[in-house]
Amino acid sequence: MFQIAFTAGRPGRSDGAEMLSIAAFREGRHAQAFPSFGSERTGAPVVAFCRIDDKEIGCANRSWNPTR
Repeated sequence: MFQIAFTAGRPGRSDGAEMLSIAAFREGRHAQAFPSFGSERTGAPVVAFCRIDDKEIGCANRSWNPTR
């Protein structure tokens, strides 16, 4: 399983993870994309995660050892 965390850059972290997962899905792979928000306030840190695998992904929790 390939896991990536989007941490750099201001806007677009969630969008980047979502677009990568859609591209992987269109290539016939299984994919997940989800954001992790800090405190719910303007300017709070946001990290987005994407998982891609050739087989079904069974876990739906946060990535612990992602590629950054």
